[in-house]
Amino acid sequence: MAAAKRTPRSSRPRSEDQPKPTLVLLVRHGRTPTTGSVLPGRASGLHLADEGHAQAEAVAARIAALHEAQAGKQGGKGVTAVYASPMERTRETAAPIAKAVGARVRQRHGLIECDFGEWTGRDLKELSKLPEWQTVQRHPAGFR
Repeated sequence: MAAAKRTPRSSRPRSEDQPKPTLVLLVRHGRTPTTGSVLPGRASGLHLADEGHAQAEAVAARIAALHEAQAGKQGGKGVTAVYASPMERTRETAAPIAKAVGARVRQRHGLIECDFGEWTGRDLKELSKLPEWQTVQRHPAGFR
């Protein structure tokens, strides 16, 4: 008996009742004054550095071009939503993106940074010497 040949999903005709694919872009916040030296975690009051603001403007320009290209396609919508965590640095990164695509920044607590507890605000060089740090780097989900 011959095996039935399966048609790959990508080559199957799209039926009208199937939802259109959703493109999700994940953007990390721009550089802060402590990037690379301190573990910020959920520390409040940490804003973007000048370089971080420039990075946010640059990514906004790239996403705006993508938005315009997608919106120009038949039935295309482009970027329809911009989300950020409540952290200042993420909202400051999201603001120029939202402006560039004509949206508003929607805050979602579920997008907030990991809570590093007592490690918050500590020097990364100091933390890197801890045996626990190595575990966190190799298998973060396995560390408690």
